[in-house]
Amino acid sequence: GTDDLEAISGDLGLRYQQLGAADGTLAVTGPTVIRFARVANYSTAPTLGLWHNPFASINDNKLTTPVGPGTALASAGLNVPVPFIQSIITTTAGGAPLSVAQTGTVLAAIKPDSVVARLYDIRATATSTTTAFSVDSGRSTQLQQPIFPTQVTGPATAKDWTNAVGGAGIVSWAAFLPGGSSGSIEYRAMTSTSLTNPPFSSVYIVRQNPGAVVGGEWQYLGTASFIGALDQGGNRFWRYTMTYGGQAQGIGNSLAAFANGDQLRAIGADASGNGLSTITQTLGLPNALPANAAVTLTVATPATFTNAAAAFATVVSAAPNTNLVNLGANCTSSNPAFLTATMGAGNTCTLQAVGVVTAGTVPVTVTYTVTGSLGGFNTNSVSFQAAVNRIP
Repeated sequence: GTDDLEAISGDLGLRYQQLGAADGTLAVTGPTVIRFARVANYSTAPTLGLWHNPFASINDNKLTTPVGPGTALASAGLNVPVPFIQSIITTTAGGAPLSVAQTGTVLAAIKPDSVVARLYDIRATATSTTTAFSVDSGRSTQLQQPIFPTQVTGPATAKDWTNAVGGAGIVSWAAFLPGGSSGSIEYRAMTSTSLTNPPFSSVYIVRQNPGAVVGGEWQYLGTASFIGALDQGGNRFWRYTMTYGGQAQGIGNSLAAFANGDQLRAIGADASGNGLSTITQTLGLPNALPANAAVTLTVATPATFTNAAAAFATVVSAAPNTNLVNLGANCTSSNPAFLTATMGAGNTCTLQAVGVVTAGTVPVTVTYTVTGSLGGFNTNSVSFQAAVNRIP
């Protein structure tokens, strides 16, 4: 694409098909890309930081050709901030690594098969969201290029994570009591006590971001800390924890702190870059309303209300209500001097024209909100806004 301002930074993603499998033996149904966002505070670190300070390309020679084929970014190009993960296999629903027979059936899907990237210009550093200057966040459309299997030299065969001889000997790999806290997460790899070395060189935490792009993606949040092993009988639990407070990176790219309902995975990697992913698990209490829930109305909101318009009523709800939680609704008007919004029994919202519009059009925004609640779930809400014109 083209841009009227110089590119100063970017983010990078790698696509692994196995990350989209709810269980390593199942078909891909979820997000497959891990997005490595820009570093915080726009530092000039070479890994996903600024290529150079804004408007400095004339003097620093870091942006030596225009964005497009042949682009050269000197020594500070886009690089993932962790050692390259050459393969990822997801465990079974019970947390067990796949058997040798099972890994043989998914070998073609364990390597990264494409790289995706976005570029940013100076507008990405803006703090205002109210001006045309910052409305598009200074972010390019997503660029994508395939990675061919021959470009990733290993592994020739999928790693057998269950093998304790020359391997990890892992029995299970999963979050430990993920519903116990919304501020931190602990993952445990269970082996026998005969293993004396941690099964992973590093453990990376990723979070599902369903609205980022079509199909969603995984946000890389950071590396978990190894806090030692815990022995119980003949089992040894290798423990990895992480607390995440978020990173503000500019409009459209702030990474939120851990919160109830976050969908997380841990990817344990060995020194060769082989990765073993947990299944997706929910941090803290799961949200009452699922991520794909939306407000529903039994009757659509009229686009216009005249001075003499009859009262309009609609029942406000949300779907899907997968968890069968209690639903409470509310509706509000941005201009109650000309259109009132009243919530009544049965989650029925009534809109009534009031006052007198003598000429022209008075714009009104009606906001419908549905809140889901039930014991064992995190209370959360979804909203929908309808634009209405009050006319004479």
